[in-house]
Amino acid sequence: MAHRRKSPDIKSLLKEPEEMAIWEEIELLPRETSITHCVLKNSVDLLAHSLNDEANKELAATLLDQRNDEGRTPLELCSILGRGEILKVLLKHGLDINLPNCKGYTSAHYAAAWGQTHILKLLIEANADLSLKNFIGDTPRLIALRYGHMECVDFIDWIVAKTSLETTIKRMQERLSESEKRPNKEEKNLVINTCNEKLAWIESVSMPTTQDFIVQQELLENTLNPIFAKLNPEIK
Repeated sequence: MAHRRKSPDIKSLLKEPEEMAIWEEIELLPRETSITHCVLKNSVDLLAHSLNDEANKELAATLLDQRNDEGRTPLELCSILGRGEILKVLLKHGLDINLPNCKGYTSAHYAAAWGQTHILKLLIEANADLSLKNFIGDTPRLIALRYGHMECVDFIDWIVAKTSLETTIKRMQERLSESEKRPNKEEKNLVINTCNEKLAWIESVSMPTTQDFIVQQELLENTLNPIFAKLNPEIK
């Protein structure tokens, strides 16, 4: 049976005595890289030190997205194991946060499946797309719901409601300048002031709930949609 050729690894390229001394005592398992080793062992400092070495940057770029025998990337392993500090280090190196595996699972799917709410928060801060579906059509929220991780479900609902309000405010501001008919002064001021009020509310409110965001969006739309319906009668 043919043997798989071993890929280069950061460990084999280290030149500094301090780094070499650290890694000499570490025996990597078959198909394990220096990066996956750090993820599994939660070795934050070792990972950061290895990745920040200028000599390792090109190789690190290939290892960051390399899948193990179970088909999982370092990012996906972090999501499963809840390695928040490791994840923060990895995210500094340009990972594709929404990279799916062959069945459409992203890191957000894995975090949701294992109930890792703190990981979901970090992924979302890095622009994880919660609308992506796996091969059977499940979003991260549906997976969290299936496995009974209600804290994840509640957080996803919260961030979706918050994002929806922010997006609606931006859309209203853009529509003001794109309207077919020119708004009068009163209409223009109402749109500007209402949008600014909602932005100020987002910035100042303490511990808003999902329902709070939903209510604020409804108030915004109920106030401004009649104006835009008048300015753009063909747009519903």
